[in-house]
Amino acid sequence: VVRAYRGAVWAIAFAVTGDRTGADDLTQETFLVAWTERARLRAPGAFPMWIRTIARNLSRTWLRSRRYRARLAERFAAETDAEGAARADTSLLQ
Repeated sequence: VVRAYRGAVWAIAFAVTGDRTGADDLTQETFLVAWTERARLRAPGAFPMWIRTIARNLSRTWLRSRRYRARLAERFAAETDAEGAARADTSLLQ
């Protein structure tokens, strides 16, 4: 199963994330989720679409998380810069 769908799953993950390492990790995670949730798959013929859906959803979640962390880092940097500037202004007044 992994050999049959690994390429398609990786391609979806890479298309969504644009990150090779992320796509590698998401491919592994996709197959792990598929294995642990296999009881939910009622129609074996639906497996190709199901595994692709898992890959797409995990990739989108990964991308949202990465964007969120980037925004937090930007905010932190801006706050740190503002605090530094405020300290510099007050030190000049002394």
